[in-house]
Amino acid sequence: MKVINPYEKQKWFSKWHPLIQIVAKYLNIDSFHENEDIFLSLNEDLKKNQTLWYPSAGFDVTDIINVNNEIFPEFEEYSPNVFIHNDMCSYIYDFRKQLEENEIHIINEICLFSNYINQSKSSEFHLFNTSLNGKKKWVMFFPELHNEKLLAFFLDESIQINFIYSVCDGILDGMGGGFPNAIPTKFYSFFYKALKTNYHISQFHNHIRWSPFANDYIISNMKKFLNDIRQENKFDINKIDEVENSFKNPIAVFNRFVNFGNCRELWLRII
Repeated sequence: MKVINPYEKQKWFSKWHPLIQIVAKYLNIDSFHENEDIFLSLNEDLKKNQTLWYPSAGFDVTDIINVNNEIFPEFEEYSPNVFIHNDMCSYIYDFRKQLEENEIHIINEICLFSNYINQSKSSEFHLFNTSLNGKKKWVMFFPELHNEKLLAFFLDESIQINFIYSVCDGILDGMGGGFPNAIPTKFYSFFYKALKTNYHISQFHNHIRWSPFANDYIISNMKKFLNDIRQENKFDINKIDEVENSFKNPIAVFNRFVNFGNCRELWLRII
């Protein structure tokens, strides 16, 4: 294999989107080159900035099926083409099964182990190149990864997340129970501007607080989270109400979903 000097290596890395750089750093370089056509195609789609993040996704695939501009005319010409899923549990076998049962055809799958995001231990990463009704859909799946770990990575790398899809917003300690600085997805509005988010589909309307106890608990977690990622100077926690109140009322969209299961209601926020 050709030895690349550090400058050439840095130049080579710089052409890739940060999410692909993760893969390139931890996938054997020969294996990376074997799949370079796949990554080149993914790189081009990531540049379109039509990326969706589904925190605590489990093995749900309803976002891949339903979140598009055919069901949501509010998106105008935009539809997500890259779907990022993560969950603190490992559902990879159930996830594959859901893809197959919903006729989301897997064209390619690449798997590797990395500790780049979850530094406390090695984590799996799966990249699926899929097709649904003839349309290409990329799925980046991170099992055994807390939402806050991925959120910190997005903020640190200035990764644009145009769509957020969260359909389990009611857990007080955040989706991913037991994490020291958990942040419920109700409070992700605080990060819309940093993530350049345009749309958020969730189970909440615009009630961001529950009680004084919950308020103090979440604010404390937010401060710890921002301090840990050294971004406490970029966000003013004291203005969290102002941030929340600056957005328009959400649009009810739960009647647009087909075979959604036990979902009671969903709302679309346009930022």
